[in-house]
Amino acid sequence: MSRIKIFGKSADFFNTTEGVIFTDTENEIRLFGKKVGEDYLRKCAEYFSRLPAELRETLCNATSEYLTDTIEEHADEYDIDYLPEITAENVLTFLKPMELRTEAHDILSEEDTPPAFSVKLEFTPVPVELVEWVVRGEDAMYVGEYRGVSPWNDSLSGKRWNYIREA
Repeated sequence: MSRIKIFGKSADFFNTTEGVIFTDTENEIRLFGKKVGEDYLRKCAEYFSRLPAELRETLCNATSEYLTDTIEEHADEYDIDYLPEITAENVLTFLKPMELRTEAHDILSEEDTPPAFSVKLEFTPVPVELVEWVVRGEDAMYVGEYRGVSPWNDSLSGKRWNYIREA
């Protein structure tokens, strides 16, 4: 089980609340909440720690597709001797979450706002290759190259570089 610690207002970033998730695998995931309170940052961290199975499956399917395309396109640039096939079932073994970022919604109060965040993940065989997941409530909004996008950015859907496909 993950443990979450919220540090409070950042000394380094204006209007930002910081914290960390300590995972079972002794990994630390940095938390950053822009213009949000400690309770909302904790709400997002807790939701990420226990993503619903259907949402996790959607993220894993899109991530395996993205990484397969990326490896095919850039294989000659990577210093890897062997990499097994990446599938939705095994993709999490190749990912290390590094940061979770959230920000305030323009209209809704924090109490009425669903958990919405961006997660930066390192592709461990190629640490310079960063993946991003964007989640808003029960919906996966974006999977692809790390861009640092807002979870409230409605223009993400339909972009060719977004591996979350509209139904």
